[in-house]
Amino acid sequence: MPDSRELYSIFLHTGDTELNRLFSRNRKLGLCVGQIECMDGIPSGRIDFQDTSIIVVEGDAGTGKTTLALQIAAAVAYPVTQMGRGSNAVALKDLSPAEIREMRSVKKSDKQSGGKSGEKEEPSPLNTPWRVVFISLEQSRSSILNTVRHFGFGGDSLNDRFPDLTGKPIDATVPNAGQVRIFNLSPLPLSGSGADEIFTERFGQLRQMVGEVKKIDGKDINVNTLFVLDSLNAFIGEALNRPQLRQLFALFRSNKVPLIATVEQIKHIESHAQPVEEAPAFLADVCVRLGRDSEFSYLRTFIEITKSRVCLQALGKHLYKTRTFESAQEADASERTGLVVYPSIDFTLSRSRTDPDEMSPKFNIDQNLEALDLEEPVHTPACFALQGPAGTHKFALGLNLGLSEVIDSLEVRMLIVNFGGQGDIDFKGVAWIESLQHLRELPATKEEISHSSKHQLLQYKTVTPVGGRAITYEISVLTFQIGQLTPEECFFQIALVLDTEKEKKFHSVLVSDTAQLCTAFPLLSKDPVFYSALLDLFESKNMLTIGLGVRGAEMPSLRDINLALNAKATHRFLFSHHPQLEELIKGIVDYAREEANPPKLKPLGEQLISVIVDNVTGKHYQRKPTWIRVNQPRGNEGPKYLHCEEYDKLEEAKLPWMRDTEIRP
Repeated sequence: MPDSRELYSIFLHTGDTELNRLFSRNRKLGLCVGQIECMDGIPSGRIDFQDTSIIVVEGDAGTGKTTLALQIAAAVAYPVTQMGRGSNAVALKDLSPAEIREMRSVKKSDKQSGGKSGEKEEPSPLNTPWRVVFISLEQSRSSILNTVRHFGFGGDSLNDRFPDLTGKPIDATVPNAGQVRIFNLSPLPLSGSGADEIFTERFGQLRQMVGEVKKIDGKDINVNTLFVLDSLNAFIGEALNRPQLRQLFALFRSNKVPLIATVEQIKHIESHAQPVEEAPAFLADVCVRLGRDSEFSYLRTFIEITKSRVCLQALGKHLYKTRTFESAQEADASERTGLVVYPSIDFTLSRSRTDPDEMSPKFNIDQNLEALDLEEPVHTPACFALQGPAGTHKFALGLNLGLSEVIDSLEVRMLIVNFGGQGDIDFKGVAWIESLQHLRELPATKEEISHSSKHQLLQYKTVTPVGGRAITYEISVLTFQIGQLTPEECFFQIALVLDTEKEKKFHSVLVSDTAQLCTAFPLLSKDPVFYSALLDLFESKNMLTIGLGVRGAEMPSLRDINLALNAKATHRFLFSHHPQLEELIKGIVDYAREEANPPKLKPLGEQLISVIVDNVTGKHYQRKPTWIRVNQPRGNEGPKYLHCEEYDKLEEAKLPWMRDTEIRP
């Protein structure tokens, strides 16, 4: 049995659950300071404080370094019950009582406790509240508090959590547990003092502060304290050299106090041939880099964990956005973060792959669709690619396929991912097959699950008796608003919807459609792996995926997405019109001109739709077409019925496309 001190580490809560996960991808067990139900975060040392971490946050000006540091400080100082955006965190309630007891105390042997008999219980990060000393070298207390108010870090108790201790000596400014103390070191002199003298003076102040927070009633005990230094660039007014940085970091390591230090990346400013942004990262245990790019004429900001000596971090760049004042005020108290992180598509997808769903539903395709000649039953995961020109009833057929009977289930749950359309679907206007006509009356209940400026999630639900059983149909419609939606945001939101209710899995998903995605979402269409990764995500959830692809346009991005859909498909449905529109109009016009002496055959009165199920599964070698028709009473009133007819049974479709009588619905 390994020593518990080798197993458990302290993880500082960042204020954002998704950001927590990026820091501790392979962590075993640990304590997340600042969130009761979280077990991830920035690794800051072992539970017995034998090792503590130096964390460096670096980035260009204006990327949010101070905001992130304040966010972490606030999260560590006062724990919350739940923090994040609906993500699934490992909770303490999921651990055994023995594991929790071990986490709550670290045992010392007789030798470690100074020769005293028995075992001594030390305070641990879980049962001893934390205090935070926030040292600002560039901004005043009032400026820092403006940021705190903007993002709501102080909650409803700003004065209690960020006390005003201005003017008091260092030994009287130690914050209480659960408080963030904003402190300013002595001002830099205007002239007359060298960098070494300034460093010596300010280092002495830091050493005194570290000593004071380690004392309570004159006794040195293991209190839990986090220091934040913002920023290293302003410590002496120029770049710190490596010996100075070593001395500064050693102060905190020797006193077993974690430190978060921010540093602005300033190129071409060097001290002792060492750029200021390189030395801190070289000496730090954990390094976080904030950056930006303006690819596709849209400014995006990314967070990257470039170094971690403690545990394996999530590699790559991860999108983050800074909350506006309005969004910060509207957020729940547990979600009041300054930076909202959206993990990379690769990280989100890999997490889904490592936690596969056990449920693998099987579908009984309705007899009204038997002309499609699909295998019975359809096993999941499966991907149906429905591709063809606009107006070929792809959406209607996709709905009917995705809402087929699920074997051994009294529920049919479908997710519709709608790019740029309307979230509210008119189910009465859908052409249903005969056995699903009851879905025209959806919704029996309708609920808005979530809503933002970029998405809306609606849920429709009804219970219908089918074959003596009460079947629950539940359709969730996730609609993304047209605009500059990033792949990371979109992917994260879809994954979040899939994981929100662990007990209720979606059986099928309908993605509509590739043309809207290409014309209304420039950032999504230009990402080469977004659509393929999205299909892979649905496959990892063992779902029946139905992708609608619009063909006929010459857009390169549309062609690429359709290729991705074809590559993933287990069943390809290729739609086409018959006859082509030009031929249909020409036949009608020519017939009207020769009305006095009509030809033997009268033109076809409607444009038919054919679908060929391509040979992916090895079953449809003949590529035999099936005809799809929608019957509706005249005047467009009343229910629409979707029919699938075999090629040989539809006399109206025989070539040439003219016959004796006009086709009637």
